[in-house]
Amino acid sequence: MRIDADGAAELDASVLELYGDYRDASRPRAVVRARFLLLEDTAEATHVTADWTLGAEVPLPGPGAPELARGLGAAWGSVLAQLAEKLAAPPP
Repeated sequence: MRIDADGAAELDASVLELYGDYRDASRPRAVVRARFLLLEDTAEATHVTADWTLGAEVPLPGPGAPELARGLGAAWGSVLAQLAEKLAAPPP
């Protein structure tokens, strides 16, 4: 996925992990991990100005598909909240 709000910078996102982890039946969880690249296009080249790998794990109340869908949604929301914090921080 590529997001280009005003042409000044682009955000490239790749989902690395998106699954339900049921290895421990007493503690199922939803897992999401994604990599985000903040890119700046200049006349000479495209530069990576930031590179973040962000993730979240959310406990699931049970093994069903509806529970997994809600858990993945919550985990993705957490990843996006982390991304918003990174984007709001002043550049290094």
